[in-house]
Amino acid sequence: MEHGDDNTGCVIVWNDLWYPLLFSGEKSGTLTMALLMFRGEYESNYPMLFAGVAVVTLPVAAAYVFLQHWFIDGITAGSLKG
Repeated sequence: MEHGDDNTGCVIVWNDLWYPLLFSGEKSGTLTMALLMFRGEYESNYPMLFAGVAVVTLPVAAAYVFLQHWFIDGITAGSLKG
């Protein structure tokens, strides 16, 4: 992995917070912005933050478990056979 790849990943993560903050109001936002509310300048509520991360991650993990066969088929369909 080159150094430029790390910078690109950082910009993508930054844009995940920046664009919703600019283009949506306080009433509508992303899950990432909602999780950010559990962090403060001087103290953070880590148990609530980690519980929120678990709740946000569970649907994606469950979808992968149930659709695993199609993920693997899609990955291997594009591979080179030798």
